Amino acid sequence: MNEIRSNKTSTNMGAVTKEEVEKFARAALNAEEYFDWKMEWTDNAPSICLRNKSEDEPGGRILIKDKIIGRYPWEAYHEVLHEISHIGAFPGHGMAFHDEYARLIRRHLGTEKRGEGEPDPNVKFPESEPIDKM
Repeated sequence: MNEIRSNKTSTNMGAVTKEEVEKFARAALNAEEYFDWKMEWTDNAPSICLRNKSEDEPGGRILIKDKIIGRYPWEAYHEVLHEISHIGAFPGHGMAFHDEYARLIRRHLGTEKRGEGEPDPNVKFPESEPIDKM
């Protein structure tokens, strides 16, 4: 029988919080070893990935539109992963970007498996278990 995973922060699927998005972004950036990158909020749309211009200052920022707060969690997580994809496949939205984006979705949203079908223990939703029985 299919199990439905509940969202511990709300009574429905929506209403992702600012803290949840920040926690997810930091976890994803760290897992990808982008330690010199940080996530910030912007009240301008769209979200964007900005590299530091100075070679003396590595890294950069991903600016996530604050209008994503209160939306479905998957929307917010996809927005964050979209911008992180530009770090590894910068610039544009070509096939290199698409391949990186797909890899990040598999890794950070719990669909990537390893070994004998066991979920990767390093991949988890914030305050949740990996999806393995949907």
